Amino acid sequence: MIIYLLNVLMLSRMGYTFDDEGITKKQLPYYLIIQGLGLAALTINRAWVVLLLAVVISNGLIILWERKTKNPRIVRIVSLLGFSVVYFIIINLTGGINFNPVLLSWVIKMIDKISIVKDLGQLSRINAYCLGFLFIINESNTIIRQLFDWIKVSPHPSEKGEQEVELTPPSDKYLRIDEYKSGRVIGILERSIVYLAMLSNEYSIIGFILAAKAFARFKELDKKVYAEYVLIGTLASILITLIAASFISVLVH
Repeated sequence: MIIYLLNVLMLSRMGYTFDDEGITKKQLPYYLIIQGLGLAALTINRAWVVLLLAVVISNGLIILWERKTKNPRIVRIVSLLGFSVVYFIIINLTGGINFNPVLLSWVIKMIDKISIVKDLGQLSRINAYCLGFLFIINESNTIIRQLFDWIKVSPHPSEKGEQEVELTPPSDKYLRIDEYKSGRVIGILERSIVYLAMLSNEYSIIGFILAAKAFARFKELDKKVYAEYVLIGTLASILITLIAASFISVLVH
């Protein structure tokens, strides 16, 4: 159940995959609706009410914190850990968090019609795989961006000198903004392929990805700051994905 709740949470946070700022008014409805639909799939009882109150209070505190802080990425990292703890405590203390029996019965009927999914056990494994996939798509991106912030690494050096770098792209430099966005897309694709390769035990694909990325950035790697940025980002991205894939493999088997 905790895996399902975390999947719902991370799915709701997909709205700001390409946004380093706090959650906006346009993103808020999507964020709340996804979580609301996730909770609506559960049986309504006392334990469910406790979970609902915990989610509402937690979201309220997170949104307030995001709007007041200068670094929303920290809030997102801490909030993911916080929600994990809250879900774990409530599920273990109440023991009454279950799927709606009517919905569960409908899912079982659908499973019988779909030959791809054989039983609820296989559906649980798919749920676990989705946990890792959602984590590497969005949450790991936040962690990597925060890592760059901590160690003061950026793809473009500041005008003040090579040692001082820009932590965020200037709003008037559209090319750099596009580079940041394309970099995130490349990172998402990179982690997705590595994740699938790890689960399939096809480790040779990782070497191919590294070679392809080095070839694409070959000319720009002459710049020391940019080379460090690419190297740190790539290694951090692959490391996080390897850890996530290993955790999911253990969880499933």
